[in-house]
Amino acid sequence: MDPFIITLCFCAFASGNQAAADGCNFVLAMLRIYAHCEGMVTELFARNLNFQKALQAAFHKFINENASKKV
Repeated sequence: MDPFIITLCFCAFASGNQAAADGCNFVLAMLRIYAHCEGMVTELFARNLNFQKALQAAFHKFINENASKKV
């Protein structure tokens, strides 16, 4: 995991700012999920480029989606 993200999250937790800490928890959880899925692509699909692109596109779409948009 990126040391910069770890440092940012450590600072957020140390500051006592609950909103910042919650945001860091979300980011760390998303990075763990991505790493897990990337491992699956590596093991199950032999790092197939199409699966790698699909995984990246899916995470980009999920992260960039407007959470407050009404369905």
